[in-house]
Amino acid sequence: MPLPILSVLILIFILWLHYEIRKSSKNSKLASDSFLEKEMKANHVRRADISGLNYITLQPEQLPLADNEDETINSYRDTILGLVNKKILNLSGYTNIDLKNKYGSANLSSLQDYENNYTIMVSILHKWAERLYHNGDTPKAKTILEYAISLGSDVTNTYKLLAEIYRKQDTPEKIDDLIQTASKLTIYNKDKLITDLEGSKLF
Repeated sequence: MPLPILSVLILIFILWLHYEIRKSSKNSKLASDSFLEKEMKANHVRRADISGLNYITLQPEQLPLADNEDETINSYRDTILGLVNKKILNLSGYTNIDLKNKYGSANLSSLQDYENNYTIMVSILHKWAERLYHNGDTPKAKTILEYAISLGSDVTNTYKLLAEIYRKQDTPEKIDDLIQTASKLTIYNKDKLITDLEGSKLF
């Protein structure tokens, strides 16, 4: 007696699912083996000289450092000042394996620290400017945002907030400059950021 059509379809689905699971498991193992092989090779790369890398040098005199009645703003300023004598590197786009292959595994910990300093820097600069802006101090907020971008900030909201300020100040040509700067960065969701910046000129 022939199997009902529904039973045949269920059987086909089970066979297909079994095949996909086996294929996925095989691909996962191959990817895992490849990753481990790359990791092992990277772990044996000798230490390179990293003294000549493109370190970011903070120049606090370009920032509004005077005490503010808002203690949160002062805390942001103090955090930035605490980074002045630390090494700062933007390593966006590099994985740990990339860093070990390029600079040696012995440098990885230091490079991670320098990248962490960068992350703190761009994050706090944005928070500092944003709080000033919401407190009504647009000139100081603008100064900080422009400075953050001059240091290569990859915080998308920094670009959006500065574009908002430029729009309100009726200087849309400066938004074009932001778009040009953003287009050269290794930044998450860059295309959407550029689209948003383009759109900000229309309001």
